[in-house]
Amino acid sequence: MPYRFEPYASESGETNSESDSGDDNPPDDRQIPLDLQRLNNVEWCTCGCCRADNLETVQECVCCRELAKVQALNGNHEGSCITQHPGFEAVCLNEYVLDVAYSYYKQNHGHLNKSPHER
Repeated sequence: MPYRFEPYASESGETNSESDSGDDNPPDDRQIPLDLQRLNNVEWCTCGCCRADNLETVQECVCCRELAKVQALNGNHEGSCITQHPGFEAVCLNEYVLDVAYSYYKQNHGHLNKSPHER
């Protein structure tokens, strides 16, 4: 299940990790509407890479351009999707990197009873 461990946005637009950090409202953060109108379409997508067939829940229906932290990471690659960033493939799609990340997760949070693909 993609994005399983990402913090959910609250009504105020903060995520769980943002409220813990003491940073009340990060600059350029927009409140992301979490409504059913986003399911089964990608009219809300501004990067051009979101696909409705991959998004199963309202929480997953968020474009990378709607997140200030992702925009900051995308830096000088502005105007494109975060998946087109040069580091995305190496960090997010490399099987060996994901194995190391899962090992770290497992040490801190315990084993997930999921298939290797789902982990």
